[in-house]
Amino acid sequence: MARPVDRPIAAEGNEVRAGGEGGYVMVTSLLLLVPLVAFAALVVDVGAWYVEGQRAQRAADAGALAGVVWLPDESTAADTAMATVRLNGYPSASVVSTKAEFDSAPSGGPPVVLIEPTDDNEMRVAVKSRGDSFLGRVLGVDNVAIGRSGSSRYVRPLTMGNPDSSLGGGVDAPEPDNYWLNILPETSNRNAGDLVSSINGATGPNPNHDARGYLFVVDVPPSAAGTNRYLQVRSSCYTQNTGSADLSLYAPDDTAASDYDNVTPSNLVVSRTISRTDNPSPCDWSTAADSAAWQTIHDVGAEAGRWVLQAGHNGTGGRVLYSLRVVDTAGASCVATDPGCVTVAALNWLGGFTQSDMFDDDDDDDDDGGGDTDTELFLAEIGEDYAGNILEILLFDPADGIDAVKVKDAHDEFVDFTWDTIDVDFHGYDGGGFYTADAGPFDQSCGGHSAVTSPIGGACDPSQPERNWFQDRTVRIRVPVSLDPCDGSWCWWKLVYINDGDDTNETITFRASVIGDPVRLTR
Repeated sequence: MARPVDRPIAAEGNEVRAGGEGGYVMVTSLLLLVPLVAFAALVVDVGAWYVEGQRAQRAADAGALAGVVWLPDESTAADTAMATVRLNGYPSASVVSTKAEFDSAPSGGPPVVLIEPTDDNEMRVAVKSRGDSFLGRVLGVDNVAIGRSGSSRYVRPLTMGNPDSSLGGGVDAPEPDNYWLNILPETSNRNAGDLVSSINGATGPNPNHDARGYLFVVDVPPSAAGTNRYLQVRSSCYTQNTGSADLSLYAPDDTAASDYDNVTPSNLVVSRTISRTDNPSPCDWSTAADSAAWQTIHDVGAEAGRWVLQAGHNGTGGRVLYSLRVVDTAGASCVATDPGCVTVAALNWLGGFTQSDMFDDDDDDDDDGGGDTDTELFLAEIGEDYAGNILEILLFDPADGIDAVKVKDAHDEFVDFTWDTIDVDFHGYDGGGFYTADAGPFDQSCGGHSAVTSPIGGACDPSQPERNWFQDRTVRIRVPVSLDPCDGSWCWWKLVYINDGDDTNETITFRASVIGDPVRLTR
């Protein structure tokens, strides 16, 4: 009988080892499957939480941006922020009033929102929502809380005026600003220096005429509400003040970020006509004082907010020179750095008049290109919020009887800038002044610093027979605001008129603004 052929031992051994490895791979795969599934579940859930976090962040940012423009009206700001959060993915969200309530809200509960104004023009909005756990539930991972917050700041328009509660006071204390507020009759030609009031231009209508006249903001902080703060006006005793003006005061409204809409009949509080004849006789003026009498318009301390004062020529007589101030019951003004100070600032344009009679010779040698009378006018308060932006200054009809115009920052240093003229390009208007077309940009210097001076005569050339280079023209200055625009307590910039003689007779209309989005996220 034939003997069976045996399998090779090596082959038999291979089969045994192959069978053992197969079982090992199966067991190993089963063991690895659990963490793989758990990891996959975690990836899915974490991705969902990330998406939910983005949604919560967008809603918080949107709420903060929408609400901040209503400050300091905290109620309207909070209502607007909450409505915006609901429109951005959280219609069932509820508001909580404290951080403790926000922190203790359950992770599995409905969305909650915390709204916190941090000062008069900044607010924070926090959104807490639920991050659902899907596949992670098989591992015992429950829902998680997703919290995001956004903070935004509303940078208000520049305060054009003075670092105290007066404006256009001439030579008088507390802080002489070296000019009066000025209004010319509507029938005058704008080449006399009033861009806003005058309806006529040299070659047709004045395209810049504003039927509202000059607008001012009287800003009453919450800490001054309920106290006696009197808005006063006086019509100067200076001999060139021969006209009358109508003043109208409008109460604050519920749109704190918009001042122009205050000027409606329903907001009108009081109207007043002023003229030099309001003053007792004799009505005297000197370089040391103005005897014009102050008249009270209204007690603005009755309500916190931004009151708007409208001033326009009433058609009687010629030029109107006047001053504004806010005082307490003792007749004292205040400085703008005082948190409770009620301030007065120009809103649309500032119309001013300055004359060399107002100043004594300073006979200085300050390397400014001038010698006898260098006139410094406060321009605007430019704080740290404006760092890195562009300051735009519009000067209408500058440089009558002067050599140059410069700009000083809050550190009392001259700043570098470029400038051009813009009437033709912006308004199609050529008044037949010194220039027949818009020109620039120019980068000129006077005494080693940037200056607006005659592009034809060169840098600060007082030898020209006439220094009315920009008659009936608008000069635009563009100044880069440094990252260190002020020290945080004193932020007032100035216009500087460089004059080698005592022949300044300047009627000017000017405006300062910062180019950039006034609402920004700060988180």
